[in-house]
Amino acid sequence: PQPTIEDLLAEVDDQGSGGEKYSWFTRLVKDGRYRLKIVATDALTCPDEPLTAAVISDVFIVDNTGPKVLKAAAQRVGIGPPTVVRCADDLSPIVSVEYRVKGTGEWRRAAPQDGIYDSLNEAARIDPAVLLPGRRVLEIRVRDAAGNTTIDQLVYVLKFRPR
Repeated sequence: PQPTIEDLLAEVDDQGSGGEKYSWFTRLVKDGRYRLKIVATDALTCPDEPLTAAVISDVFIVDNTGPKVLKAAAQRVGIGPPTVVRCADDLSPIVSVEYRVKGTGEWRRAAPQDGIYDSLNEAARIDPAVLLPGRRVLEIRVRDAAGNTTIDQLVYVLKFRPR
C-alpha cells in the first residue's frame, strides 16, 4: 500500500520559529531523486482574502538501500582469497569498505584501489597476508554516504598464509 501523508510527516517541536515544523520519514519512500513543493496559505484564518505562497526545493536524494558487493567481479586466483573486491551503489557514493574472516571479530579497512572512496563504483584492496588459511568465509562490510551498510560474504580456500 502507498504511504499516506500522515505516515510520511511527523510534527516535531516548534522551538519558537513561529510555525510548525515537520520531519519527513523517508524510509517509506522509494529510493530516487526528489523535489518537495511546499504550499502555505492563510485561507483558514482569512477566508475572504486568502494568500498563498509556494516554494520548490532543490533536488535531493532518498537512499534507503545499502550498497552491493559485486561478488562475480572479485579479483582472485582460482578459489583463493580475493585481492580486490568491487562494490557499487545506485545513488550514494561508497565511503568505506571493511573486511574480516568470519568469526574473528576484528574488521580491517580495505584500501580504495584509486586512493579515495568517493564514487558509486569502487574497488577495494584486500590484504591476503592477514587472512587465515583453510576454507574460510570473508565478510565484506560496505557503507555509502547515506549511512546504509551492507555485509556480504565470499568463500575462499587458502592452502597457506602468504608472506
